[in-house]
Amino acid sequence: MSIFDEQISRKPNLYPMADEFITRMTATTWTPDEFNFEADVSHFAMLAALPQSVIVRAISAIGQIEISIKRFWANIGNTFPHPSLADLGMVMAYVEVIHGRAYEKLLLSLWLRTVSHTSVSTLTKCTRMNVSKLFTLSSYSHCSLRTCPYSVSSTL
Repeated sequence: MSIFDEQISRKPNLYPMADEFITRMTATTWTPDEFNFEADVSHFAMLAALPQSVIVRAISAIGQIEISIKRFWANIGNTFPHPSLADLGMVMAYVEVIHGRAYEKLLLSLWLRTVSHTSVSTLTKCTRMNVSKLFTLSSYSHCSLRTCPYSVSSTL
């Protein structure tokens, strides 16, 4: 049986290494709720606007990539239709969900720290954005760098 041929039954498990990997991944599961990012926020606040913008853009890009990686893993069972490989894909997709949520929490933590002196209307505009656009830098073009660190700085 080829790796591309569909296996309907769970046994025999043709890819036991996938089960070992699943066991290791689930044993080390964490969530973004375990971290408050206070140290990161305080270090970020000490930076000038340009390094802040670079950091936010990098975190945003990584967060966006996590979405694609999550979809890749969630769909791997369609390409390799074996129960253990599909299970591995779902576990790995869940891990990417955790990563994506952590990047989102970090960005929101940095943002909330930096927007404390902004107007409510600017904050409302930024927070009304569709969650799927959270990591899209162009979505924040209406905000100035001082009021919304997700914006694309014209100085870069």
